[in-house]
Amino acid sequence: MTDDFYRQQDDFIDIFKFRRSTDEAVEQWADSLEALIAETPKTQPFYILLDVSGDEVTFSELARSQSKRIFSQYKKRRGYIAMVFEWRTSPYFARLFFATIGKLGFKLNYFTDDADARTWLREMHTKNK
Repeated sequence: MTDDFYRQQDDFIDIFKFRRSTDEAVEQWADSLEALIAETPKTQPFYILLDVSGDEVTFSELARSQSKRIFSQYKKRRGYIAMVFEWRTSPYFARLFFATIGKLGFKLNYFTDDADARTWLREMHTKNK
């Protein structure tokens, strides 16, 4: 286990937070994310807040390869992922990355504020009830 990554639950929202993007943290994140999506019944959406806003968080080669593997494998699943970034330009690069995977069954939204990300996830949850 590493302190560079943690996962917690806030009601129906699963929060994945990086402090630093070490290889160990990325592997822990990938295992945890894959388990969550696999364990969520296919008839139910997942709600994920992915916080990569730390100063020491980068989109490393390992993070790219693990992201591509997981999101390609589960791209037909229903769910919502709110990504929280440090910089306003980061969503542009995230959109380019996800475009390489193809059409996704889950929705992505990009934020620079944790509270806004949670609000969007709550709105999506309410909409799906």
